[in-house]
Amino acid sequence: MLWAEADRMRGLLISPRELEIEKRVVLEEMGQTYGNQPYRRATDAVMGELAFSRWETSHPTIGDEADLKAATLDDVRRFYDRHYGPDNAVLALVGDVSPGEALKLVRKHFGPVKRRARPKRKTLDEPKLKGETRRRVEDPLAKSPLLVAGWHAPKRGSADYWALTVLTAILGGGEDSPLHAELVKKTRLALSASAHMPYWSSHSNGRGPDLFALFVSPRLDADLKETIAAADRVLERFRREGPTEEELARAKISLERAWLDGQQSLADRAQTLSSYVALVGDPAGFWKDFTRLLKTDRRGVKLAARRWTGARGRAILEVMPGAPVEAAPAEAAAPPPAEEPRAPGAPPPPPGPARAASLPAFSRFSLKNGLDVLVVRDTRLPLVEVRLGLRAGRALEGPGEDGLSPASEELLFKGCAGQDAAAVARAFTGLGWAVGSSSEAEWLKLSGSGLARTFDDFARQLARVLTTAEYPEDEVALWRENAVEELAMRRAQSSFLSEERLRAELFPGHPYGRGAADEKVIAAVDRARLLAYHRARLRPAGGHLVLVGDLDPEAARASLERAFAHWEPVGAPGEPPPLPDHGRARVALVDRPGSAQAALVVAHTSPLTAHDPDYLAFIAANHVLGGTANSRLFENLRTRRGYTYGAYSSLEVYGRGTVWSASADVRPDAAKAALDEIRRS
Repeated sequence: MLWAEADRMRGLLISPRELEIEKRVVLEEMGQTYGNQPYRRATDAVMGELAFSRWETSHPTIGDEADLKAATLDDVRRFYDRHYGPDNAVLALVGDVSPGEALKLVRKHFGPVKRRARPKRKTLDEPKLKGETRRRVEDPLAKSPLLVAGWHAPKRGSADYWALTVLTAILGGGEDSPLHAELVKKTRLALSASAHMPYWSSHSNGRGPDLFALFVSPRLDADLKETIAAADRVLERFRREGPTEEELARAKISLERAWLDGQQSLADRAQTLSSYVALVGDPAGFWKDFTRLLKTDRRGVKLAARRWTGARGRAILEVMPGAPVEAAPAEAAAPPPAEEPRAPGAPPPPPGPARAASLPAFSRFSLKNGLDVLVVRDTRLPLVEVRLGLRAGRALEGPGEDGLSPASEELLFKGCAGQDAAAVARAFTGLGWAVGSSSEAEWLKLSGSGLARTFDDFARQLARVLTTAEYPEDEVALWRENAVEELAMRRAQSSFLSEERLRAELFPGHPYGRGAADEKVIAAVDRARLLAYHRARLRPAGGHLVLVGDLDPEAARASLERAFAHWEPVGAPGEPPPLPDHGRARVALVDRPGSAQAALVVAHTSPLTAHDPDYLAFIAANHVLGGTANSRLFENLRTRRGYTYGAYSSLEVYGRGTVWSASADVRPDAAKAALDEIRRS
């Protein structure tokens, strides 16, 4: 890897063919992330134009289509010569390498690379926003409105910056947030409401202006003026009074968890370290900023809210559903130039000796109620990751249970004995834990990530929810209302449409073919049915709990036995049905007016399971075919032909079989050629 990056830095070799293919790849990236996604162009390009005046800060990071098409080899070489030098780069190495070994390798590979004149940094200061700038745009892919309000953020690293970061955590977007309470629960003006800062970058980005912003998804019949007024009432409370001590404490412990959680992977640590060196100028800045953040007090939050969201100007973006627009016929792309002959380059060094991975030790046991538990101790960070799987998926719904698994996923945390939905959320966030749930074909999966020091209390709270969930009538009614509008929003996504059609094609009339609950199924969900479903399905028998983190296995076992003592098994869990054969090869088309790209999916079913002797070989084969950016699909469809931004394959493993699929989003004129290439791969 070091050899490859140093070789790339020593001298750029790029041909007209490679430039043309990469242009096509970036155009497909634009189509995939902007042209084919509702709201994205508005929230990026339009919001940038509204909030900022300088070209560097107002234009979208991905660039402009006309500029991309006009780029020449000379343009690329000039950019490379100006920016791609060793004295304008930061290298962070994180992993199984000693400092001495790392330094030796870096000197060997990067030492001979010549210095270049560093580019001058431009001034990115922005004039203050005055008054209110507002723009309404129509999005033909959107099915419901979106409202965004943005204020210029303070300088990164300042006291006000960290104070507004705390305010963002307080405002949040969850059940316990003031925005949710006002806009979703009290006034019922919105489906969701949240705060974000920074808008475009991250806390480790020390360059350029950014925004503190509110995102609101209003109901279709909501008055947008009334909606922004309701959001303003929430902000005014903080400008006038600041947060309560309890709100401040919950925000700080949530931020503590989030910051530590963001450093779990080696890639995240390398990214943080290199960003702090390159953009902040301090390799130890992460921990210094972490300390500053946790020292924020109530007065600081109040003053920052006054200074930055009070009399200052703001930008308001309204995105409205537009009439469907038929996409213009794509121009057939000319064949790229032929590859030029090239002298062979320096050979890469031979690979080093293979190092066997050391699998972590684990403890496995069953609780008295039958729940299977696996504990992996990892003391590198004071965190714990929790995954709980229960046999309560969509494919296992029995007669009269249609749609109850996704409904219970959404409503499980909306109230339990002695706690309403907001109190449940506050209980978890106050412990420094984030929780979530997802309903899959065979499983209801609950996830948690939090501070190890509060695990015992977390286990008690999770058990309280699982054993005394109440599914309150008002929460069920609100869910029914919101679910219908959210379903319309999901139907605007090409990924959702392709997934629904794929299930229908692979599993006609079969439990695995059940997709999202439709309007009729949603309307039939009520409290009594949910309570009966919970009693019958959300039980420990057949379930699995995995804990990874800074936990002693025996202490964890004692905590779980205490917490789940009253969670009793009821009956044996249902067995998943076998997967049907996928049938004859066929092509199914889904019409999505206005699509900028064709979303291709090729799939089939197999009786292969994780217990089959060929399972690991199948995983390896999929990895070679389409599992990574070095795979055959990626190489053929992106690197060689420029059909797509990315092409991958994956496995969806069930108890009685596996679904294999390959996918790529391509320009419409390349759809047939790309599909043929997937088949050949």
